[in-house]
Amino acid sequence: MRAMLNGLLLAASVCGCTKTDLGSPCHLISAQGSEVIPNAGRAYLFLGSPECENFVCAAEGGGAGYCSSPCTGPQDNCGGGLSCRSISLDKNYRAQVQTRMAAADYAKLFGKWPGDYYCQR
Repeated sequence: MRAMLNGLLLAASVCGCTKTDLGSPCHLISAQGSEVIPNAGRAYLFLGSPECENFVCAAEGGGAGYCSSPCTGPQDNCGGGLSCRSISLDKNYRAQVQTRMAAADYAKLFGKWPGDYYCQR
């Protein structure tokens, strides 16, 4: 009985919440390689961030950068106090990002999602 209880506790701990870096601090980097200090009234998205597991660092309202993730739309549950919202991305910026990332990583960011939705504060 004790072995069965220990097995159930182990299974519960393994199947528990998945740890993610959503919301963790990160740095916004410009195309020239320098750190960007966010301005109030603007939203920022740094795609290709090595600090974040989904390669996305976001900031808005003059706040510090935080790790984000692509999502499918407003109905998507991001968790961690983040909500799925649209950000308009410039096509030139997408082309620039594509030159900096491996093809598989670029496809992870842009290939699966129909729009420009990311988890945001």
